[in-house]
Amino acid sequence: MHPLEANSWCASAFVADGKVYAGTVASVLWVLKADKKLQVLSRARLNSIPITPTAADGVLFLPLQNRLLAVPGTPAP
Repeated sequence: MHPLEANSWCASAFVADGKVYAGTVASVLWVLKADKKLQVLSRARLNSIPITPTAADGVLFLPLQNRLLAVPGTPAP
């Protein structure tokens, strides 16, 4: 269990590639290392509340209240 500084009732966490993606009602997307010890990999403030993310074919899809973001991953060497 890790604090996210705001409620997250609007979305489920998503786990992929050893990372946990969690959005909050404060319009923040957290990316944490999937581990018992807290390690914040990224914290981004968005213009809208993030809803449950998902991934397919190396792309992270992040639905917001008013748009869908598609974030391409880094290709494997």
